[in-house]
Amino acid sequence: MVKNRKGDTEMKNAKNYDIIDKIAIFIKNNNITYDEFGKMIGVSHVTISRWIRGERNISPRYHNIIKAILNENNSKEEAYILLHMNINIALKYINSLDKGQRKNIAKTIIENL
Repeated sequence: MVKNRKGDTEMKNAKNYDIIDKIAIFIKNNNITYDEFGKMIGVSHVTISRWIRGERNISPRYHNIIKAILNENNSKEEAYILLHMNINIALKYINSLDKGQRKNIAKTIIENL
C-alpha cells in the first residue's frame, strides 16, 4: 500500500515493483548510496528511500530516467530525457559554485574533449 499526494492509500502497481527491485540491485552492485543514485536522477536520498520502502510511487518522469540509467531497452526518447535531465542537474550544480571552481570545471571539460 502506498500513500499518494492526497494521502489516500493505493496499491503499488507491478511496474513500480519491478523497477524498485532493479534500483536496489543497481545501488548494491555499484556500491553507491541512495544520495549518489538520487543525484544521478535529480531527487533526494529521502525520495529514493521512500520509493524502495514502498511509501511513494515513482512518477512517470523519473521512471523513464531510471529506465535509461538502468539501460532497460531504452529508446531514443528515454536516452534524450536522461541526457536533458543530467545536463540540467549539472548546470544547476555548476551555477552554485564560485567563479574559481567554475573555471576549474571548464578547464577539465576542455582538456577532455
